[in-house]
Amino acid sequence: MRLRPPPAGVILAGGEGSRMGGVSKHLLEMPGGSTLVQRTTRCLLRAGATEVFASVARGNGPGPEGPSGPIPDIWARRGPLGGIASSVIRLSDRFEAMLICPCDLPLLTPAQLGPLMRVWSTGRHGSCMACASGSLQPLCAVVERELSEKLRNAVEMGHLAVGRLWLDLGVHRVAVPDGGAFTNVNTVAGAIGRDIVLPA
Repeated sequence: MRLRPPPAGVILAGGEGSRMGGVSKHLLEMPGGSTLVQRTTRCLLRAGATEVFASVARGNGPGPEGPSGPIPDIWARRGPLGGIASSVIRLSDRFEAMLICPCDLPLLTPAQLGPLMRVWSTGRHGSCMACASGSLQPLCAVVERELSEKLRNAVEMGHLAVGRLWLDLGVHRVAVPDGGAFTNVNTVAGAIGRDIVLPA
């Protein structure tokens, strides 16, 4: 069996942090000193991504300690799908697929991403998304570059619901372990409750 080449990793880090009082989530610091984006970078690399990039809003890089490079959004204020589409379009000349995940999952481990990588690498399915404990996790997915134009069309038509789009496109669902890994950090109180340090 010929295995597909490993995908690039893409961290969704372009949110405005409105529920965090304007604090950029990717700058939140975990116990031990790593930022969320640094921790997520290590998680993607350990899962098998070749390089890791950060999907960021225009003019909002991941910082000097971030991953391989920022991927600026093509469109302003188009949410996670805008970041996914921008990353797939911009990286499609170098990689067959992108392993996508958000930056605000401090409990995410390679155990959640590994099943996606195995399904992708064997070639049994194309793009695929995580499904944990029966719930879709559409922001954790392997997205093929062949979806570039469909992603562009969806963003430009305002169809921004990622899960609905994956279902409409027939993206394969992959069962992954949960263990609370998909509980994200959305508020200041939530961050403090996990001993996550807000930037000064």
